[in-house]
Amino acid sequence: MLSRRIYKEYNVDLKELEILQGVYLVCIGKEEAVSRLNESQKDLLDKIGVELGS
Repeated sequence: MLSRRIYKEYNVDLKELEILQGVYLVCIGKEEAVSRLNESQKDLLDKIGVELGS
């Protein structure tokens, strides 16, 4: 099951991922825009190894 694999690999359960529901990535051609992130969203993305932007 996906939720078990996510927990095993990242030590994060699906309930914790709910804070990312408000994150939007818009791609138009080669341009990308990401919605503003709050600190808890940034911390979770760091924890699971996601990098947005450069």
